[in-house]
Amino acid sequence: MVVERARFAAGHVVGATVVLAIVLGVLAPLYGYHRDELYFRMLPLAWGYTDQPPLTPLLAHVAAEAFGDSVVAVRIVALLCAVGSIPLLTHVTREAGGSRLAQAFTAWGMAGATLTLLFGHVLLTSSVDLLVWPAALLFAMRAVLRDDGRWWLAAGAVIGLGSFNKLLVVVLMLGIAIGLAVSVRGSGSRRGGSGRGLPWPHCSPPRTSCTRPSTGGPSSRWERRSPRTTPTKYE
Repeated sequence: MVVERARFAAGHVVGATVVLAIVLGVLAPLYGYHRDELYFRMLPLAWGYTDQPPLTPLLAHVAAEAFGDSVVAVRIVALLCAVGSIPLLTHVTREAGGSRLAQAFTAWGMAGATLTLLFGHVLLTSSVDLLVWPAALLFAMRAVLRDDGRWWLAAGAVIGLGSFNKLLVVVLMLGIAIGLAVSVRGSGSRRGGSGRGLPWPHCSPPRTSCTRPSTGGPSSRWERRSPRTTPTKYE
């Protein structure tokens, strides 16, 4: 599938990212731990817990070791996830054929969205999803739209890593699979792709050279290769 891609709106992405980082950085120390942040910080390191996978508590421990044991240190992780989501979603818009204006709307809209401000201010498992879901979606789109199945490896790696944060990422994986199955069944090979971007073997419908009997043409390739004979005229 051929999609014309506009130039990446780098200026808007940088501007929205800087503004969001400043806002979240200023607001980070204004009050104490959220209950989930304190829970992640108090959990001992392990490969998994009764209620969730291990990635978010691990990030909280790493941030505390790197930046000091404080609420601001824990929220640096949430801030990085929020600002990192802006270029990812802008690339998603560009991959879908969005103009520079559409990319600008995406960048600034994501920077001011309620969920971005919430999940970027408090470290939750949803904070990491701000990176996982757009990245997986972007790589899946590149695999299909660029007809390059190697991007599925990147998408699978991101989804696998995301499962260490929250198992809800399986819903995204199922959504992508169902969407591909429906679109391939509905369009077949009419879109002109080679099928190399699909995560499963692609079989094009068989081609035949059959024509209608009324046209007088060959009815099969075998008949086309057969020598023509002149009808015998009986008097």
